[in-house]
Amino acid sequence: MQSKFPDYLLVNNAVGGYSAVVNFLKLKQELLPPNKPKAIIFQFSSYDKDRILYTPLIDKALSTDEFSKKSFTYPYVKSNKNSFSIERAEVRKNKFDLRRYSATLNFVDDLIRYLKSKKKIKTEKADKLTYLLYDSIVSICVRQNIPLFIVSMNIDKNDKTHFENYNKLKNIFFVDISLPDNKPEYTLLPYDGHPSPLAHSYYCKKLFDKMIATDLFVKYQASQTK
Repeated sequence: MQSKFPDYLLVNNAVGGYSAVVNFLKLKQELLPPNKPKAIIFQFSSYDKDRILYTPLIDKALSTDEFSKKSFTYPYVKSNKNSFSIERAEVRKNKFDLRRYSATLNFVDDLIRYLKSKKKIKTEKADKLTYLLYDSIVSICVRQNIPLFIVSMNIDKNDKTHFENYNKLKNIFFVDISLPDNKPEYTLLPYDGHPSPLAHSYYCKKLFDKMIATDLFVKYQASQTK
């Protein structure tokens, strides 16, 4: 993407495992005066709700990660009537990771955590808190007159409907960059299920096409075609 916008400096603040809550806090920090970027790009996927609410599945993923510190805090969103508050959970390194001792015990543990997560992440509650969080992100950008591109992949129908409504606001753009199909070459399988370089190229093109189609980059587009 940087090569497509040589006249701009693209700063990548993405960190694997971060949730929209961490990104929200980072955004408020980055937009302190005199900082004012030309545009902001936020990525959303429906599975991020587990991280936003800090479910038992996320607790296990963090507490058993071999790169995790002995203990740290993880911010999550908590319901507060018609608003939300950001709390911090204490994550402690699990020295007795069941994966190392028994596949059966690990499976049972995952199943229990999955059921607990489903109970905690009830659809209506998860949707409400997620939308409140993103409404706040959008409001920050609108107040400071900073264009915001929300890009999404793996998004469910309800989420897509909500995010498409942001397109009605000035300089707020929702872009669905989901892959056209599930071709194996779009992932790093059998080693990893994350996107491959081919998938990232697809994401980049979809986002780039959307960005230059807006009034924000008309002058840039004209300069490149001279």
